[in-house]
Parts: sequence; structure tokens; C-alpha cells
Amino acid sequence: MHVRPRMYISGRVFVLLFGLMGTLLMHDLHAQTADTICTPELGEKKIFFGLLKKDEAKRAEKKYIQQHSKATPPGSERNYTINYDSLGIVIDSLKRDSVYPLTKEVFGWYPYWEKDLHKTLNYSLLSTVAYFSYEVEPSTGNAKTTHDWATTDLIAKLKDKKKTALLTVTNFGKSNNKRLLKSDKAVITLARNLVNLVKDRGDGICIDFEDIHKTERNDFTKFITLLREGLDTLASEKKIYLTLPAVDWAKSIDYNALTPIVDQFVIMGYNYYGEGSEVAGPVDPVCSGNIWEPFNLNTSIDYYIGEGIPTSKLIMALPFYGQIWETKTGSIGSKVDRYIGARTYEYIKANLGKSKLRIDPISKSAYYSYVTKNRRGKYQLRQCWFNSPATLSSKLDMIKDKKINGLGIWALGYDKGYNDLWEVIAEELSEAPPGDSPPISTIPVDVSDGHNGSQTGGTNNTLAGPKKPG
Repeated sequence: MHVRPRMYISGRVFVLLFGLMGTLLMHDLHAQTADTICTPELGEKKIFFGLLKKDEAKRAEKKYIQQHSKATPPGSERNYTINYDSLGIVIDSLKRDSVYPLTKEVFGWYPYWEKDLHKTLNYSLLSTVAYFSYEVEPSTGNAKTTHDWATTDLIAKLKDKKKTALLTVTNFGKSNNKRLLKSDKAVITLARNLVNLVKDRGDGICIDFEDIHKTERNDFTKFITLLREGLDTLASEKKIYLTLPAVDWAKSIDYNALTPIVDQFVIMGYNYYGEGSEVAGPVDPVCSGNIWEPFNLNTSIDYYIGEGIPTSKLIMALPFYGQIWETKTGSIGSKVDRYIGARTYEYIKANLGKSKLRIDPISKSAYYSYVTKNRRGKYQLRQCWFNSPATLSSKLDMIKDKKINGLGIWALGYDKGYNDLWEVIAEELSEAPPGDSPPISTIPVDVSDGHNGSQTGGTNNTLAGPKKPG
């Protein structure tokens, strides 16, 4: 977001002044340190011209909500993964000679569409896996589908590896959450179904209800309490994990009531910039500085700690995907011409790997600024923001500095074919000696972006990770 100065000057003078201010801003941006850009007062800052007044803070809050109301449901990025099976490629997980204990919890969502991913997961680098998902029919509480929860081999493998297996239950949108939570019958049915599903299979439930209105605050508390009571009747201990939005504008969760009965709270630390954003920017910024919106991973963690959630019960989930926009310029903070969509890490590496990788030192995020041919056959500037190994390392450092319980991942399998993010996790969150990871093999693969046109510079890349059979 760029704020236009209130000056009555000629267009030419304005352009010159605006360019000078941009130059000074970029100099100031790169001169800042974490101490000056990630402070508790960050919520009172404006992206371009200094401090926010209270009414401006409210406008920034309203704008953020409006932008995020346009967000697509989780899983849209999966439509653009690379189909390695059709290429005759076997995906190998990161393998280590020895298993070293994790120093933090590593939690990952396992999407139902990743059918055979359980065959290649490196279980030594995971603590908890949440199968995604029981999709709620809000009028009854019954499942639209539980996909293959009852049959997937994932659960047996997690049990064998002594890892925690959860069933995620999903309900998205204000109207769906209102319909469910205002119906005692539907809530009772849902709680009973969930208890029965994990009675003999799995270790608990991960609740992912997104966009709950504040008027359903007490109803949501009653549902979680009812679920807790049901799980406590089972012979073995069962856990409840609860997802939290990156920014809690709705105030729909009673933290005082739920903290004692919820085992872990998982902050969905992504889509700070996404489908509704006016500028291309970091999906999960560590800090904001004077260029990004005043909401970031640090402010999210600080908010929930301020609400009374112990750091031992907080997990920060990070994206194994990125966001792509068509932009007006190739520079950082460019305004958006058109939102292209979310893409998995493997897609980004395969399709954009020959572009020049850039790192924003403020948000600690990676991005590509490149040119591609659009649907009309014209060349168009684009930016793709995501996490590289270096930026993921910075975010894991933040998790350790904040002393929260661990890392979450949306979603397992989104980096299929590449081990570099897992190498960072092994280095940062386990007691493995440095340099213990084996080298990664490379093979040539021909890939292209059939949806939005080909990237200039060719599409024959050498990819790291997968191996051809034999």
C-alpha cells in the first residue's frame, strides 16, 4: 500500500519528489535492523510515511479484513503441483544416517490428495501429523466426507514411529460456522462423530474452523468443551489442537476458557499478502518495517501471548507455498495488476528456478521478479513471494527466539522432489551435527506453466531431489 501525499503540486514535480522519497525509503529500509522494525509498537506504524493515528489504524484493520475476505480456501495451490508420476520419477525423502531428537515440535497437515506421501515422509523430522480432513456438513454436523481417514496407511506408520496422528475437522465461512454452532443438535452430532473416529485410530483432533463471527464466540467455546469432555471419556489420552488466524480481528475465541482444555494452538502464519492485496508482498513476513503492512509473524505471536496463551502451547505454521501476482513494476512493493494464485514450493522451484532469487531483508522473505507471456500474448511483469531455505531459517530462528513450542507446515508434500527446506528444519530444530545431511541428486525435467504461459528463458531445468527409478 502506498499513501499519496496531500500536496498540490504539478505532476512532474510530484513524480520527482515521489521518486526521491522512494529512494530514501529503500535506503532507510535496508539500513533498519530487527530491533527497529519488530517492536511491540509496530501496530501503530504506517507503511510509507510514519506513525498511524487511531482512525488510520482502524482503516488499516478494515482494509486488511476486506483483503482477506477474498482469500481462496486452503488447497487451491495443489492444482499446480508437478506431476512426477507422469514423468516416471520416484520421489525420495530426505534420509539421514542417524535419527536425532527434535528440539521443537514439528507439526504438519497431511492433505487427503497426497495419497501416497506417507511412503516417502521423513518421520524423524516430524512430531505431529494432522490428516486433512473431516469436512463438516454444517446443518447436521455429519461429515460431507472424511476422505480416506479410515483406510490410509499413514496412521499405522505414525503409530509405528511413535508420532502423534490427528484428524483435522474443517468448516469455512461465517455462514457455515453460524449454521453449525447455533445448532445444538449439529454440534452434539459433530462432537460424537469425532470422538468415535479417534477412539481406536489416531491421537486426537485438530479444529480448523475459519472465519467465525464474534457472535458465535460462546457457541464455539461450548463445542470445544463438549469435544474435550467426550475425548476424556476414552481409554487413552486424546489431544485437541486449535488453529488461529494470523490476525484475530473477529475476537471470536475465548482464550481464557479454551487455553486450559486445548493442548496446542496453531497460528496460521501465512497469507499476510494474498489474493486481495493491492501490492505484491511477503506471504509470511517476519517484520514489517516502513514498507509492509503492520501485521507480521512477530506481531501475531505477541498478540496471542498477550491473550494469555503460554508459549509452550503455541505453534507457528508457515507456508510451503508462495503467491504470484502480475505487477506494475519489478520493484519491491509494486502495485498489483492481477492476482495469479498460490503455487506450491515444488511448482515454484520447477518453473521459476532459473530466475534471480532476491531476499527482502525486512520481511525475511524470498521473491522472484520476472517476465512472462500472459494470456493475451503480451509480456508481463510478475512477482512470486515464498520461502527459500535461507528465509525459512530466519523464521525458525524467530520461533526459537520467541520460545514457542514449534513449527507447523501447510502443507506436507508441497515441496515434493526437494529436500532443501527439510535440511533447514533438520539443522535448526534437531540435535543433528552440522553437515550430516547427504547430498541431493539432480535430474533434468522439462516443465512449463500451462495455465499462465511459459516463462521467458526456457523451461528445461535441472531439479534437485527426485531420482529416476533404476
